[in-house]
Amino acid sequence: EIDAWPGQPSLTQGCVIRTIAGVRLDEPTTEEDVERRFASAFRDGAVLGIAPAPRSTPSAPSTAGPPSPPSSSVFQVWLKVDRAAGAGLTLVWIPAEGYLIEAIEQRPGQPQLQEGDVLRWVGDTCLSGFSVEAQADAALASSLRDGMSATAFRPAADPRSGDVVRASSARAEMAPLWLPSVAIGTWSWGNEDFGGSALGADRGRGALLEAFGAALDAGACLFDTAPTYGKGFAEVALGKCLASGRYALIATKYYPRGKDRDMAAAMIVMAQQSISRLRPAEGCLDLFQLHRVAEPPHSLEEQADGLAAVVRAGLARAVGVCNCSLEELRRIRARLWEAHGLALSTCQVELSLVRQLPCSSGLVAACRSMGVAVLAYSPLAMGRLSGRFDPFGGAGPRWGRDGSRTRPFGTGLDAEPPALARLLAALREVGQRHGKSCAQVALNWVLCQGAIPISGARSCIQAMENSGAMGWRLSPEEVALLTALGARGATSEYQHG
Repeated sequence: EIDAWPGQPSLTQGCVIRTIAGVRLDEPTTEEDVERRFASAFRDGAVLGIAPAPRSTPSAPSTAGPPSPPSSSVFQVWLKVDRAAGAGLTLVWIPAEGYLIEAIEQRPGQPQLQEGDVLRWVGDTCLSGFSVEAQADAALASSLRDGMSATAFRPAADPRSGDVVRASSARAEMAPLWLPSVAIGTWSWGNEDFGGSALGADRGRGALLEAFGAALDAGACLFDTAPTYGKGFAEVALGKCLASGRYALIATKYYPRGKDRDMAAAMIVMAQQSISRLRPAEGCLDLFQLHRVAEPPHSLEEQADGLAAVVRAGLARAVGVCNCSLEELRRIRARLWEAHGLALSTCQVELSLVRQLPCSSGLVAACRSMGVAVLAYSPLAMGRLSGRFDPFGGAGPRWGRDGSRTRPFGTGLDAEPPALARLLAALREVGQRHGKSCAQVALNWVLCQGAIPISGARSCIQAMENSGAMGWRLSPEEVALLTALGARGATSEYQHG
């Protein structure tokens, strides 16, 4: 059993603790010896080697949706290394985590691991936190030997316990998307009317390329965009960054229009147009999302069919929804599965300390139980939670050519400057304890809710600050303090969830 306090978010009932702080518990022959060993190593923050809870035999798929993947877990393994084949692993370095296992060779074989697992430690060597990949490679090479213990992490659709998040591909036979716990938004890459200043000049393009590179260097490899961001300008700008050849995951959207009578045909055309602007290396999108629910007479089922058509046309690996209520999400997910045998991968909603509605309504928790990854846009309340604006000064975040418009999201505490000031003061205080900025604490709060924050970045400095939210987590007490100082927020004609 696991008590609610202090809570163990990385564990589930049925898990078996094999080691604690490197002390093996599976060697002793008596219960007293096991208890003595456990007590000798027991302390706050001790690393546990876990054997995940046994899985029951899978049953036939439910009509309510595809089977949900297992919860994330941290566990200990013993590596097999031989002189000729080494460990037989194809690895991808994730700065905030360690090494993602991309493939496992038959020789020597690693029966305790599977593709998508992340190696965090080998022996006493931590594989995260290095400034360059070469340093991590050297640390790994010096530690690998046959029989060495390693601590691994198995990602799920939840960033609370790790900085790699599993998002199912639409087709079960395809590999999942391995998402970073912090994504980069490109709304501000548009023109002055659609998010930011015009970026057609060489200086603007150079700044975006630097931001793109800095984000990738830090492991924030997911970029969220849309045709409506600058009427395609953001996608074009992102496409020029992708021309550098560096690996990145791309998510874009379809915005329903009144003239779209055939939803499937309209979505296919929109996806094709996005691909022509983005020019992804593999010729298809990683994630294609419904930007908002279409107005009647279009049904939710018709919109799900449109998403399925994009997948069948080979234009996207995964599909998701944005701004949906839980009931709308469930209906779209069920239709995808029942009619097309496809999975719904993501749900994107506005989520921040000043709009906690997706958490309090149960949407985030329900998505987690269904294996749907939650993406959180406007996690800094359009800059209000960055600490750059005085709540009493009247000079909050603005946009538009003449700066006359209030930024449309994150307004939950705009009418209560004293309350916003108290929240910012708490963000600064918590940040000082962790050596983090207000923005990094606010982003980490979103991570602790089980969602991936999508934070804008138009410069190298902003991209690096965003990535500083990875690699650590707030304590439960800090999360509770900040939650109490925030706001619930509300739905709107556009935002249902």
